[in-house]
Amino acid sequence: MDYSLLRKLSESDLNQITERRSIAGVTPLARAIARVSTESDGATGRRKALRDSVPRLRRLMAFIDFSVLSDDQLDDRVRAIFRETSVANPAQE
Repeated sequence: MDYSLLRKLSESDLNQITERRSIAGVTPLARAIARVSTESDGATGRRKALRDSVPRLRRLMAFIDFSVLSDDQLDDRVRAIFRETSVANPAQE
C-alpha cells in the first residue's frame, strides 16, 4: 500500500477531510481532496484552502453524486473548487 499521500498531509489537513462524515464517507472524494490539496505550495496556504474549499464541496454534494465520478473527474472538480477559493481569497497565496 502506498502511504506517500498521507505523509504529505498534516494532522490539521487530515482533520479537515476526515472529520466531516459526508466527505470522509465518500472515499474517492476524500482521496481526491488529499491529492489536490498536496499540489498547493505551503502548509499554511493548504490549510486555508482546505478550510475554505471543504464547505463548498459539502454544499455541492446536494447536487452532485461524487461517488460515481472517475478519479480524473473528481480531481478536476476539486481543483475547480480550490481555484474558486483562491480567487475569492487571494491573500492565502
